[in-house]
Amino acid sequence: GSGTGTLVVWEKIDRLLKTYSNRGSAQTALNRIISSLAFHISMVYQRFLDPDDNRDRTVEINLNGRKITAWDPFCLKEPLTEKLADEVVEVEMPNGIVSSFSIRAYMLPRGDEFSSVQAKGSARISNDTQGFYVYRENRLIHYWDWLGMFSKDPHYSLLRVEFSFDHTLDEAF
Repeated sequence: GSGTGTLVVWEKIDRLLKTYSNRGSAQTALNRIISSLAFHISMVYQRFLDPDDNRDRTVEINLNGRKITAWDPFCLKEPLTEKLADEVVEVEMPNGIVSSFSIRAYMLPRGDEFSSVQAKGSARISNDTQGFYVYRENRLIHYWDWLGMFSKDPHYSLLRVEFSFDHTLDEAF
């Protein structure tokens, strides 16, 4: 068209699938892969996809003609989400450059405290999604992991920590 942007065309996607004798099974498997990719994009590029997030420019990403919306792991629009920490830490690098990183910790509401059943489902509360979410230049590069500091525990399933830095701290991290 006459617009600007990047178009990614993925051909021969059938190679992602095992050999299926049943066309319905192949379509189901393909739909599962597409759904997984859509969620991954919504998570990794969350700050770019969310028009309410002013940390970077807003972009639109479509997958098979369907607009992908941002997934907020911290449930910031939920009234009972509690911010436990919000710190910006300055760092002086060996080369003299001074930079900073931010760390924010959030406690999500218990399942019965969400504003709706849909909001609760979107939060994806589980042992798997607890931990650190590491962002470099506003793109999620590592997620739902305690970075070897803690073991996953059901008591921490509502705790999520945002760790953000820019390219000036690449060597440090």
